[in-house]
Amino acid sequence: MIPLLIIIIILVVHFLADFVLQSHKSASRKHKDIGALLEHTISYSLPWLIIMALIYYSVDDPNFFIKGVLFTLVTFVSHTIIDYCTSKLGMHLLIISRKKENYHNYFVNIGFDQLLHTVLLFTTYIVILKG
Repeated sequence: MIPLLIIIIILVVHFLADFVLQSHKSASRKHKDIGALLEHTISYSLPWLIIMALIYYSVDDPNFFIKGVLFTLVTFVSHTIIDYCTSKLGMHLLIISRKKENYHNYFVNIGFDQLLHTVLLFTTYIVILKG
């Protein structure tokens, strides 16, 4: 079982890193510009690395440094792959949605993107940090 505090921390950091720290340039160009996508996924991953470094100094686990770096790398790679796919699909759906004045599928894509990120964050936490 994942402690409630860990669940809250993961969700808050994910929200801040994925939405608040994402620049307009990254948000509007990541579907067609790999540089914009990487700008977003790097700025998304840095808070995780900082948190892992802070936790490292407060836990009694000599392997936590490696676990924290691995957690951050897996998070970076998975976030990049997910956003690569969902941003391309999202832009396609947004164009269709504007023509039909029906944004349902566009928002389903955003929800699916967030579901994938959340499942991967918790899975990565369980497998790497707790495993």
